[in-house]
Amino acid sequence: MTLAQRLLDIRQAFETGPTAPEIVEVLNAHVDQLVASAVADQALAVGASAPLQDVVQLNGEKKSLQELVGDQFLVLTWFRGNW
Repeated sequence: MTLAQRLLDIRQAFETGPTAPEIVEVLNAHVDQLVASAVADQALAVGASAPLQDVVQLNGEKKSLQELVGDQFLVLTWFRGNW
């Protein structure tokens, strides 16, 4: 299963599960805002190399991307904290 398909499955389960419709609506509105902002145009392409010397905080620990790369998917996300 591709990452795109897995993410689609997760979204569909979220939207059709026990989550209150107003919460789904708010989340989807924020996703739509991000899509409209064209932020994805600034993202690395699938298969592109990220600079591995960058430091990432994970559960209070600092780790380089090199330490996090493995055989599975590595998804990087930054929370803007606007909620």
